[in-house]
Amino acid sequence: TGGGGGVFAKCHRDDIEHLMAQRNTDEPLSLYRKTTLGISLIKAMEEIEAKTQKPLSDDLKQKILSQFDQSLVESIKKNVNAQIRFSSHCHSYRLANDVWELLLDNAKFMREMETISCDFVKIFAIDQEIFEEAS
Repeated sequence: TGGGGGVFAKCHRDDIEHLMAQRNTDEPLSLYRKTTLGISLIKAMEEIEAKTQKPLSDDLKQKILSQFDQSLVESIKKNVNAQIRFSSHCHSYRLANDVWELLLDNAKFMREMETISCDFVKIFAIDQEIFEEAS
């Protein structure tokens, strides 16, 4: 998509539909909650509840996750300036609700002197302007 945008692997259709619904709200993007870091944050909140035997309020959990979303988006915008090239066989692709879904076979991702190969990759990509509006 033009100008980069958000690229995420291992997203499910429900995640993308939720993401697109967020485009018209003040809620920050929640797509990073399914990353290793996001899952770890959720598990940490669950551990706090288990150890203290006091549930965190839904409002507090939502505030924590919203701050996580906002902080991660801001950090990526400030600190990530990498370019990756890739080659593959495009098994299929589609555009729905301004989100591209690419299914790639035999993909090779190259950055400077590093190459990573995989048999199958699913990529979701959003136009950068839409990504910035939603975040």
